[in-house]
Amino acid sequence: ESRQSWFSHQSETAKPYYYSVYLADHDVKAEIAPTDRAAVMRFTFPESDESGVVIDAFDRGSSVKVLDEHTVAGYTTRNSGGVPDNFRNWFVVRFDTPFTAVELTDRPGRYEPGRNMLYPDGSKSVEGEHAVAKVHFPTRRGQQVCASVASSFISPEQAVQNLRELGADDFETVKSKAQERWDEVLGRIEVEG
Repeated sequence: ESRQSWFSHQSETAKPYYYSVYLADHDVKAEIAPTDRAAVMRFTFPESDESGVVIDAFDRGSSVKVLDEHTVAGYTTRNSGGVPDNFRNWFVVRFDTPFTAVELTDRPGRYEPGRNMLYPDGSKSVEGEHAVAKVHFPTRRGQQVCASVASSFISPEQAVQNLRELGADDFETVKSKAQERWDEVLGRIEVEG
């Protein structure tokens, strides 16, 4: 509950190719723009030595692993049904800003901020009922941190392959290409009357 934030729908923009919301309790603007199998997220932070992003792999069996100072990967088995017994949704999250530390837990209900600072000095992964990672980085006021995100129902390697869909495009380029794609598809329909 400590990570939730009040927000107003008046400070929210929701379009098929772009979403933005201001998280008032944390003074963070969060944005996302998609491709077909990936997305780029952009966070605008206040000045803080404790800025960060929570990567929640959900309950019912999950894993998170620090791959390097920019990348976290893992899986979740959480689903809505109709999947095989060995179902996993693999994901990879690559930040453009290196993190200075990562907190890992498989018991978020018992989590105490700052208690599980495991990376870079300790364990780099956690697997269990409910795996969660919080990546930390100091930020200056207005600093933007981008996270490229992709997932796959096939394999962790396929999640990395899907991440390549973003290429070297920055946030605004991904957003613009997504809008062009939606306009192309929706432009096939003309509503009259």
